[in-house]
Amino acid sequence: MKSVILMFFVGILCGCCSFPMGNPVLPTKSYVKVEKTLFGIPKGTGSGTIISTTPEGGFVLTAAHVCLMSNQYEDIYVRDMKGGRSPSVIVRVDKKRDMCVLYVSELTGKAVTVAMMAPKAGDEVFSISSPYGAESIGDGMVPVIRGTYGGKYTPSSVPDVVWDIYHLRIAPGSSGGMIVNRHGHMVGMTHRVMILNGHIMNYTDLSMGVQYEDLKEFMKPYR
Repeated sequence: MKSVILMFFVGILCGCCSFPMGNPVLPTKSYVKVEKTLFGIPKGTGSGTIISTTPEGGFVLTAAHVCLMSNQYEDIYVRDMKGGRSPSVIVRVDKKRDMCVLYVSELTGKAVTVAMMAPKAGDEVFSISSPYGAESIGDGMVPVIRGTYGGKYTPSSVPDVVWDIYHLRIAPGSSGGMIVNRHGHMVGMTHRVMILNGHIMNYTDLSMGVQYEDLKEFMKPYR
């Protein structure tokens, strides 16, 4: 099983890093895995990004549907790239735009750099997350998926929310993961697979991300 996992990572990382313009910058040290437990039993996982650190801890950005708890017996843990696992506290949530900031008292890693400008249609981007929970945290490895930015999308069901659309193959566990440009600067965060007219578009390369402008404003108090 271990050899299969290692082959999986090598395939992803090598497949995403052979570019005519040279290797992109991939801020994997800013990645964390977000784990939800119920009575100490694993219930689900998502991805997150370190947005700031202090000597006492740091703040992590993830998706609201990853961090929100259904009852008082659930706990949210954050696992950093060094393998450290610490409990977290929810400090801010935007359910409509699917954003959540967690505070973690013990956190090892590097705060991500946020891009100065929003991506443009056709720009190359990279998703750093854990689809289906796949990762190798203790070894400092995490899946990286290459794609492109597609533009804006407003679903008819929520007309006052704008999402960014990406040509990126994601899966459960990717939610809350960072999307970065070639320079390793964060331009978005994974929300979910594409939804069109109320239907989930499974088995496609289309995915929805939190709009860059919303993301930057939401993070501002914690950077």
